[in-house]
Amino acid sequence: MRPAAPSSRCSAPAQLNELAFHNIKECFVDAVVNAAGPAAHKVAQLVGRTLPMRDEPGLLDRVRCEKVPVRRVMHAPHVELRPDGPGRVVLHSREIDALIDPDSNLAELSHRLCRLAGDVAPTLCDAELIEAMIAWRPVPVDGFPSVGRVDDLAGYYEAVTHSGITLGPIIGRLLTQEIIDGTVDTLIAPYRPSRFEAVT
Repeated sequence: MRPAAPSSRCSAPAQLNELAFHNIKECFVDAVVNAAGPAAHKVAQLVGRTLPMRDEPGLLDRVRCEKVPVRRVMHAPHVELRPDGPGRVVLHSREIDALIDPDSNLAELSHRLCRLAGDVAPTLCDAELIEAMIAWRPVPVDGFPSVGRVDDLAGYYEAVTHSGITLGPIIGRLLTQEIIDGTVDTLIAPYRPSRFEAVT
């Protein structure tokens, strides 16, 4: 990503107008939206911006069962369940996430997560674990989304948030509106990227 250099006689902010890909010639663009999830801070660095992010790992277990006990996302006191296609369920627990550190035993944490799920939905007690993985959440450092144009870099926008599957449709619609005509909807106004350090 290459911002155009601002003129010394102009007070307008820098304009991001070009993308350069590895082994591909440059592409000229009107706008770039950083929606890179947990890697959003690395994309921001490409344009000289600092986007502080939390280090928030989370354990997900994917299990196979004879009968899926839920039809939609279920938030129980100690565990969350969601259907994942025929005969499969995804498990998650904030309590288990809090135990993750560099020395964590993934198999042990995964087993504890499965036990929590079985306490809530007994049909999962005999479920087969088919995948356990640790993923990083795309959470800005203050815990809230970073959505909208970066004031000091025209043409560069951010759409960085946890719960992207839930919030993606509304963020996409409102950010499109902002890109087209500059309108900042009240729903995203509190979450402007300008609250973080601007271009460095």
